[in-house]
Amino acid sequence: MSDEEPGVVYPADEGGLPSLPGARLAVRVVPGDERRGGRDFYDVVALPDGRLAAAVGHLPAQQGSLGAVAVERLRGALAVQLLHGRDAAMAMAGLDRYAEVLPALRGVSLCLVVFDPATRSLECACAGSAGPLVVGPNSVRQLVGCRGSLLGLPSAERPEAARACPISPEEMVVLHTAGAGRRAPGRESPPGRLAALVADPPTDPGELCDRIAERLARRPPGAGGEGAVLLVLSPEPPPADLVLTFPARAGRLPAVRDQVREWLEGLGLGTDDVQDLEQAVGEAAANAVEHAYPPGQAGMIRVSGSLDHDGTVHMVVADGGWWRPPKPDPGLRGRGLLLMQECVDEVQVDPSSIGTTVTLRKAPRRESQPVPPASGAADVRLDLRTRPGEVVVRGDLPERSGPPLRRALLHASRGGAFPVVVDLRDVGEVTDGAVRALLEVGRAADAAGQQLVVVAPPGSSALDALTLVGAHRVVRVVAAPTATASSDGANRVYRRQGEITPPL
Repeated sequence: MSDEEPGVVYPADEGGLPSLPGARLAVRVVPGDERRGGRDFYDVVALPDGRLAAAVGHLPAQQGSLGAVAVERLRGALAVQLLHGRDAAMAMAGLDRYAEVLPALRGVSLCLVVFDPATRSLECACAGSAGPLVVGPNSVRQLVGCRGSLLGLPSAERPEAARACPISPEEMVVLHTAGAGRRAPGRESPPGRLAALVADPPTDPGELCDRIAERLARRPPGAGGEGAVLLVLSPEPPPADLVLTFPARAGRLPAVRDQVREWLEGLGLGTDDVQDLEQAVGEAAANAVEHAYPPGQAGMIRVSGSLDHDGTVHMVVADGGWWRPPKPDPGLRGRGLLLMQECVDEVQVDPSSIGTTVTLRKAPRRESQPVPPASGAADVRLDLRTRPGEVVVRGDLPERSGPPLRRALLHASRGGAFPVVVDLRDVGEVTDGAVRALLEVGRAADAAGQQLVVVAPPGSSALDALTLVGAHRVVRVVAAPTATASSDGANRVYRRQGEITPPL
């Protein structure tokens, strides 16, 4: 491959990075030969105090699947260090001690920065890695920060307290692995060649990433097999909150959805997240228009949106009318709450005598590529019974059965607004897929003022799993004997005045 031939850059889509207030992010990966050159990786962690941690690193060549396992262990250890309040230097020192007892991590190079949007300051710590470049309109400088040897290897340097470096609004921070400098074109040293690529930069982090990655990808990995990771961070003012107030008239809904979509796109969310949130807000607003106020009574609806420090989108739809729960069988209408549950991570309905507030929360997905559905995910056997509000589940429930089980329970409970009994007395020993689905639907029911009831045999795997995770906090768990076929062929849990009674 010559220098003029196009190469490969992965991923080109930024939808896998979180949208965080006060910063914009972009990442590109230029693949190398992992068998010879090792594995490059990156991570981004939103911290509870509003700061943002970003890291890029390189793991030396490993045998088989050890490389992937080691990277995930390192990323988990890094998150734990940061979430316990360590600064960049102390977090790196903790990783160094971890690598001393985990041979697969010895020799890893890592560059870690912690950015505080409130002060536009940056902490930096490096282990056997070059510091990040800070690129401005007319200058390129390299941060040194706290430096040490490769993780897990002896070093004469002691960890120092991290020192904050100010970053101007016009500057961008470029984190890169060593392969980026080696694959940069030119005759200078690797740092000099890389610095030449970022001179006179564009103002958008994604465009800068594209420029560097495209030039790196023109050159083959070479004898060392190195790939490269580029992660660009740019300070920006936190996004303004969304506030819309409009009359409760159906004709206003299309314009409201357009404004919500425009605001969400301005946050940098991926297409799927924008569509899901727009759909959920639209359903909540349409429900308020149709049901909040009696015919002929004028009323107003308020839609607001904000971005939490961890990238979670928080949407609120409020009216001054009355909440009317959906009917047990709404037909083709009245499924707004169910659709909202399908589109976002959390739906909370707060009815009161002075109005109803619907709160929607969704954390944008961080996968860089869509995850294909696991084969056999639809094999879970569900017996859905709309009368008397019962779901009977039979067979094993492996982890892959969780999503279809959750969807089935949400449909049966109309998004948590209609009481349902879940009968697990005929499930097998494998119940991994049931627990998360039951907890999520239980929370949805609790938010709608209902309670999900789960029936399982005493001593069963299902009951043990529910007990271990404390499911009783959000669902009512009832221990009942294993169901046996009665004369009419039905296995039922009878409900009398809201109480659960085991069958005779």
